[in-house]
Amino acid sequence: KVFISLKPYMGYEITQQTKDDIKNSLLQTKQVVTISPEFVDPDYSYINLDVKVKYNSRTTNYTATEIKNIVINTIQNYFRTDLQQFNKDFVFSKLSRLIDEADTSIVGNLITLKLQKRISPVLNSTNNVYLYSNTVKFRNGIIPGTIQSTTFVTSLNDEAVEVRFIDIPDKNPADYNGTGTLKLINATTLDTITTNYGTVNYSTGEILIDSISITGYTEDATDIRITAEVQGDFLDVVARSEEHTSELQSLAYLV
Repeated sequence: KVFISLKPYMGYEITQQTKDDIKNSLLQTKQVVTISPEFVDPDYSYINLDVKVKYNSRTTNYTATEIKNIVINTIQNYFRTDLQQFNKDFVFSKLSRLIDEADTSIVGNLITLKLQKRISPVLNSTNNVYLYSNTVKFRNGIIPGTIQSTTFVTSLNDEAVEVRFIDIPDKNPADYNGTGTLKLINATTLDTITTNYGTVNYSTGEILIDSISITGYTEDATDIRITAEVQGDFLDVVARSEEHTSELQSLAYLV
């Protein structure tokens, strides 16, 4: 087999129709008879940046809004040129330096880095797929107590309830190399629904979800988004996967 992973210019997914067209019209005439192509979807890591910039207003004619736009354009250009490809790592110090150099009036910046993974459990079914080798993998150390999911809908006592999950460190004070437990809470009242929803390894960034059963999403959502703040020793976000050749990584940004 030859594993093929495709990343579109726009968006993050390739339709099955496009995969079939490539396989049947493009690859069929080129492949060796004994070789079978198999498409593997990329595993995306989404980077969330909270950037605060300090600048000297006396040395520039730009307004605060214009400085903000310059910084955003710098960030977007970094992702376009250095990332948005397979196996390209996010280098924290390089982006910080580029922001400082974006305008002579900028004297420093402070970046808070978060990672996000997205999962799409099957609706109206008990999903036990996020276990063992299929855990949610941040592949970077994450800070205890910072894991949060977006809101989704589940059935509780035959009633639809909007819920989300958070993490609780197993030790107090929290151990950055230790473990934690996922807790399912009511998204409105914040009351605890399930205290044992899964586990997390903070040093590896692996999240294991015991069983997830959802009946729907809120508003326009089509997935569950899990966000966590990255540990200081892992500010360079590694996209490469050494576990399996078919697990190709790509980084996207959220500013």
